[in-house]
Amino acid sequence: MRPFILIVFLGLILSLNVNAQDAAANLDYNNSVRYFNQKDYSKVIEVLKESADKFPEFVLAQRLMAESYKQMDDEENTRKYYKRIVAEKPNDKEIWFNISTSYVRSKDLDNAEKAAKRALEIDPTYEKASRRLELIADYKRKAQGSETAAPAADSKEEGKEPETGTTQVKQNTTQDPQAKKYVKKGIGFYNEKQFLQASTAFEKALTIESRPQVLVFAGRSNLHLNKVDEAIAQLKQAVASDSDNGEYHYYLSVAHGQKGNEDASERHLKMAKERGFPGTTEVFNSEARKHYNAGVDFYQDGKYLDAVQSYQKAIKIDPDNPKFLYNISVAYYQMERDKEAEKAVEELFEYEPTHALGYELLGKIYYDREQWKKAGRFTQEAINYGENTAANHILIADCYDKMENPQKAKVYFLEANELEPDNADVLFNIGMSSYKMENYTDAENYFRKAIEVKPLHQKALLNLSSTLFHVGKLNESMTYAEKYRDEYPNDGRVYEIMGNIYNNMGEYELRDKFYRRAKDLGYK
Repeated sequence: MRPFILIVFLGLILSLNVNAQDAAANLDYNNSVRYFNQKDYSKVIEVLKESADKFPEFVLAQRLMAESYKQMDDEENTRKYYKRIVAEKPNDKEIWFNISTSYVRSKDLDNAEKAAKRALEIDPTYEKASRRLELIADYKRKAQGSETAAPAADSKEEGKEPETGTTQVKQNTTQDPQAKKYVKKGIGFYNEKQFLQASTAFEKALTIESRPQVLVFAGRSNLHLNKVDEAIAQLKQAVASDSDNGEYHYYLSVAHGQKGNEDASERHLKMAKERGFPGTTEVFNSEARKHYNAGVDFYQDGKYLDAVQSYQKAIKIDPDNPKFLYNISVAYYQMERDKEAEKAVEELFEYEPTHALGYELLGKIYYDREQWKKAGRFTQEAINYGENTAANHILIADCYDKMENPQKAKVYFLEANELEPDNADVLFNIGMSSYKMENYTDAENYFRKAIEVKPLHQKALLNLSSTLFHVGKLNESMTYAEKYRDEYPNDGRVYEIMGNIYNNMGEYELRDKFYRRAKDLGYK
């Protein structure tokens, strides 16, 4: 049975070997990595901006800035720093794809198309770029095929009252510095899932000036707080301000769905799609929701076939819902039906090409197939798109270890250690990577750290003894060997090590005794 995967919805992996720009820039970068892992994106920008601007060729710094701005929904600056990367590395298809994604989020489909085409020129087999171009073409076809423009939020539809009676809010082209300060705080709180503090910060910004994007943030925060009426009021104002913005219709659709206003929810979801807003991650149709919830219950009970059948019913009603597609892929994976799981993930990417958990699942599928390169590549994508977890770094490290590349493995184990500093197994694996590289000083250090966290860590005890033997610390090596033997007396490996120690001490009778014991236990 495969490890249980918790179905939830809701990054970046950075090498420790930073190119030498100058000491201050490298220090800024290293500090910013820690802030990024803590999800303090505004602090990353504050600390790193001067160095990133001073050294445009400092690619890792540019990427960290771009990823931080992306997390703060600042697409203009996201693209600014991504473009600096392609100025240095013009054939980096992933960055061109990321630029395309940013343009999609800004609803600039022409430039999104250009960036995706550039990625495909670099690698004609690049499937993500191909899917992106197909999706953009589909959006454009739908837009051109519309008989009339979608109704504005405050227009009357036949047999219905106007969607909103609010006064249309004029969208400001500038932003008050104090309001901007509250918005940054709010985004930081939102990313940390501190929705009450986020809502408070956005409300303060709105008392200074009313901007539709801030109304959307405030509405989204209130949805998490189950203040649905307040959220609907704020999102209606945003839609009234800019009825052509698909994103605003999308979140208003979410709010109506949460309130149980199914007709309004479906109507605004349709408007969002007509305006080219990519991807939907919520459940809107009540019948689909019923089947989806049943699938979740079956999954939690370990009834994976029943879960699949329920998700299939939900998908039949709402075939382009990423949540349904992800969950059915996980259920297939638990049933070891990997081809069907992979197919579901590929369909998921058509609607949400940056779905981190989808990439994480592909990483697991290819790891099970022992296709280490693909497993590592897909798991790296999961990290890039937000699943920056120790488990994902460990999986990539293990892939490199399987490919006999301890240098790379160590880098990823170190990243895992940053995220989980008290994980004895991670500390042990950093030691093992160092040992394989014949860096016995580092190996000794990390084996000791593993033992500090878990005093009877079997592998760390044995390998620390072996490492100490290699560096000539024979007495201490014997101390750890004896400690290991006392805990695990039937493991022939420790008697082999003890025999080697006695051999180097010139104690040949004891050497032969322990070699015989190792042989009796089937080791030698």
